[in-house]
Amino acid sequence: MSGAVSAFVSRYLPDAQAVSAQTGLSPDFVLGVAGQESGWGQHYVGNNLFGIGNETYATPDDSFTAFGNLISSSPNYTAVMNAGGDPQAEAAALGTTPYNPAGATYGAAVGNTTQMVSNLTGGLSGNTTDLTGGDVPFDLGDGSSSSSSSGLPSWLYQNNFQGPGGTLTTPITGNPLTEALNSAMGASSSSSSSLNWLEEVSIRALMVIIGLALIMGGFYLMGVRQIRADSPRLSLKALPGR
Repeated sequence: MSGAVSAFVSRYLPDAQAVSAQTGLSPDFVLGVAGQESGWGQHYVGNNLFGIGNETYATPDDSFTAFGNLISSSPNYTAVMNAGGDPQAEAAALGTTPYNPAGATYGAAVGNTTQMVSNLTGGLSGNTTDLTGGDVPFDLGDGSSSSSSSGLPSWLYQNNFQGPGGTLTTPITGNPLTEALNSAMGASSSSSSSLNWLEEVSIRALMVIIGLALIMGGFYLMGVRQIRADSPRLSLKALPGR
């Protein structure tokens, strides 16, 4: 699952930073909510990464804009906006809102996924508290979630939040962290591919050598047999005088 988290953060970090620039929310928190709700991008419907009601979007990126608009415009989320950009404080505050019926437990679950993001990014908001060791249920989309419904994503509930849509006119590009993550993942993939290629070449070369050895051995045995067949038979005769 760590690979899925890294790929998710690398893919959507620019979107989260765009939301942060628009609203002041921590990018780590934004990604933590999206990761919690979508199983790190593996389980979502209608490009809706945040489980906002039954909304559908043209692209997953559009759901980030809708989430930012919802949190920043609705009075239900004043506590989240007043958390000062601290990702864990924002996660806890989300647990006091109607975003998910699980309440505080859901906030703790988002705190865990948010911390997983912070562990990768180095803490975009300076938060380094490690909360990942807690026994808090949350859904990563791989069967590792708690059997309790208290940590399940919001999309399982029929809440009717209507986040207004919108399109960013100045998307953030060239983010060094995104490039570093992509580079690391690409290097790992390239290294793995190179290793697999070398292993395959070595195995094929070994098979060729063994095949040639068997063929040469066969020719050698055939030659020995032919020499024996063509050689005159020697017979021992008694020497004269004996």
